[in-house]
Amino acid sequence: MPPESFNLQQKPTAVILAGGGSRRIGRNKAFLKLEGKPVIQHQIEALRTFCSGVMIVTNRREEYKKLNVPLLKDEIPYLGPLGGIYTGLKNALTEWVFVCGCDMPFIDKKLIEYEWEKRDSADIVVPFYEERFQTLHALYKKSCLKTMEEAIRRGERRIRDILPHLKLSIIKEEEIVSIKAEKSLVNINTIQDVETYNLKIF
Repeated sequence: MPPESFNLQQKPTAVILAGGGSRRIGRNKAFLKLEGKPVIQHQIEALRTFCSGVMIVTNRREEYKKLNVPLLKDEIPYLGPLGGIYTGLKNALTEWVFVCGCDMPFIDKKLIEYEWEKRDSADIVVPFYEERFQTLHALYKKSCLKTMEEAIRRGERRIRDILPHLKLSIIKEEEIVSIKAEKSLVNINTIQDVETYNLKIF
């Protein structure tokens, strides 16, 4: 049974996935500077305007302690983003979690709110933008846990492996454009991205 504080209508817990190695950039992308402040600090502040709380899933806890938010270690190691989402869902006290990567500097409350309004009876609310599912800017319900566990037992490691087995609410590209929230889906992968979005490495 869920704890008494578990409220089915409570706003989602935000889960930031911070497990990547950032090899192409040579620095932890979460701590790239945007307007003098780490990207992950911008994320935490933006997420707190809508979500009921913020957690970070990371196996490098020392780097994130100064942020003063709950830090979670992967429940099952070496699963990549799927493992991070699973860990967030297992530990959240809310029915829903909003998941994003730590390399998304421009998280926009408008798009999270829009996803929240579209959850209805879905298991996942996910934007479809630039011809792919944006699974690291999506809402996941605790009902996903069983399907994730079954996928892990089968040796599947990709988030897209679970999508056919769950009920999706898909946010179409034209909907994202209509609310002017495209920038929320930007993620930083290369030095060119760093330069394009005026981020600083040091």
